[in-house]
Amino acid sequence: MQNTQFNINQELAKLWNHKKIIAIFTLGVGILVALYTLLLEDEYSSNAVFIPPNFSDVKSMTYTKARPLSVGAGGDMDIERMITILSSDNVNARIIKKFNLYKHYGIDTSDIKAATKQMTSKLSENTKISTMKYTAVQIVVFDKDPKMARDIAAEFLVIADSLIESIAKRKQNLQRLNENLLQIAEQKQKLIDSLKYYRKNYKIYHFDNMSDAIANQLAPKMNDPQFAELYDRVYGLEIRLNRLDDLYNLMLEERELRQRHLESVPSLIDIVNEPSIAITKARPQRMIIVASSMFLAFIIVCLYVIFKEQEQVYVI
Repeated sequence: MQNTQFNINQELAKLWNHKKIIAIFTLGVGILVALYTLLLEDEYSSNAVFIPPNFSDVKSMTYTKARPLSVGAGGDMDIERMITILSSDNVNARIIKKFNLYKHYGIDTSDIKAATKQMTSKLSENTKISTMKYTAVQIVVFDKDPKMARDIAAEFLVIADSLIESIAKRKQNLQRLNENLLQIAEQKQKLIDSLKYYRKNYKIYHFDNMSDAIANQLAPKMNDPQFAELYDRVYGLEIRLNRLDDLYNLMLEERELRQRHLESVPSLIDIVNEPSIAITKARPQRMIIVASSMFLAFIIVCLYVIFKEQEQVYVI
């Protein structure tokens, strides 16, 4: 144990004998790195956080009073799926096109292959999509223009929301429901017109809807085969009309619930943090870079001194 302590003291003594070299080298590296960091452009970051819904719940959304609509928060698989989609080439292509990033980043497009590789690297460096606690997705965008960083982060939220909407098809299904209501309304009107025709020309009503006077008036005709055929036709029209009325009322109720849900829940993703325009720079962190470089330089020069002294001992 004493021998180990003696050796350590001996190595420390070597370092102390070369303290000027160590100090000059460490300080020199710090100055050079500091000058280099001054040449780097300041970058700002914008942060967006949202909770995606459960994809299974979105696919099986129903709109009835008997079963209230509910969409739960997404689990681990939903989070991974969302992150994979937002990191996909299709989404990157949409971001690049919308914000003209080749021009914004100053990437020369004369060589498409090289430009694509450079753009992929730049996007990977400037956009970070990851999982947070409580099943949330975090999107961090870096850019020299704070407004551009905010806009790109906001676009990722738009893409995430449009993805969920494409699964839920809320607006498309509402439009289809309105079209079906129009078709049923037309069918109802045709049945009503047919019933009016038979009632006006043949005075035929369903027995439950007849007054005593009309029933007594039609009693002598009930044994007529033509009357029985007409009555069955009117009876069938009334049954179909009643069924269409019930269906139409249910669809009206569903349309009201769908419209109300679209108004009260405009987005199926739960946005925890909206991206904003940063006022303080996020990168580069010059003090940390300089301090880390000086520490590394100090370690390297100390090791160099120790091994250099050891070589001289062996030579002697």
